[in-house]
Formats: sequence, C-alpha cells, structure tokens
Amino acid sequence: MLLTYLSEAEYRNLTYGMERNTWGLPTELAASPTKFDHVFISSLIKPGGPRRPPSEWFEKTMSLTIAERTSPVTATQSLLWPDEIAAGKIRYRTRFPVTHLATLEGISLGDPTLIPKQLSLEIRSQAISGGAPVIGVDDNVIDRLLGG
Repeated sequence: MLLTYLSEAEYRNLTYGMERNTWGLPTELAASPTKFDHVFISSLIKPGGPRRPPSEWFEKTMSLTIAERTSPVTATQSLLWPDEIAAGKIRYRTRFPVTHLATLEGISLGDPTLIPKQLSLEIRSQAISGGAPVIGVDDNVIDRLLGG
C-alpha cells in the first residue's frame, strides 16, 4: 500500500483525481514507489493536523480515501490537477491509474478496530515527512475499512 497525505490546500486535487481515475506523486519516476496495490490518501486531520504532540495523535480524526492502482506507475509531461493548471507547471510528475474504492470521513486515529496503532503512527510519520512510503498492510485492514 502507498500512503500519501494531503494538506487542506491540496485537498481539492483529491476529488478531481478520483473523478479522473488518476493519482500522482510529486517525485520523478526513478525516485517513486512502483510496487503497491492500494493507495491510502489521508487528509483533513483534525484538530490541529499531524504536527501536534504525539500524545494527542490518537485523539484525532481524518478523512481517508482508498483507491486501487489498476496499471503501472508512469512519468507524465501533461498538466492535470487544478493547482498544476493554475500554476502552468507540472507538480505531479509520476502518475498511475486508480479505481476509487471509498472516501471515509471522521475516521478515528485511535480506534484499533479500524486503524491498527502501527498504521496510525505510519500515517502521522508520512504526513509530517511528506514522503510517499510504501508499507505493508494486512488485507483485513482494507476489508474492515471498506465494510467487508
């Protein structure tokens, strides 16, 4: 699974990308992860975002979009997202087709029946670092989140 985090300013891109069955990363293809099946896109972490003290992390909620990658990761030379078009500059150079599976609102980062503690901490780490790590997630976690 690929884990990405969106700031509130980037959140508009999420709906736009899911409507177009495309997601992207702001890295060059050679530096991008390519071996993953699902994407977890976390956003709107409340209250206070991911940089609050770790002791407060498990009291927060987030929006979580889950998508399945449907084809290989590739490089692009075209503008797609609203912020790219507004700037006239490609920001997300690495892209891949996805199928949007679900967007879940108000997911508790402290509810281990939905998000295991280690995954919750990985989400925090990724949100702070801005990287795009690929982490292993048990299929049962995805099934629980999707209501299966």
